[in-house]
Amino acid sequence: MVFVKLLWATYSELNAIYNKKITVKELAKNITNITNYNKNSLF
Repeated sequence: MVFVKLLWATYSELNAIYNKKITVKELAKNITNITNYNKNSLF
């Protein structure tokens, strides 16, 4: 379930880049947040 959430979040981020709505810096920050969130929800 966590993996699906991560996959969907990553897809959403890539889609946002495609739409030129966010910058690479924001993407990196968001990926970090997603990763931290998933670590927290695992334990």
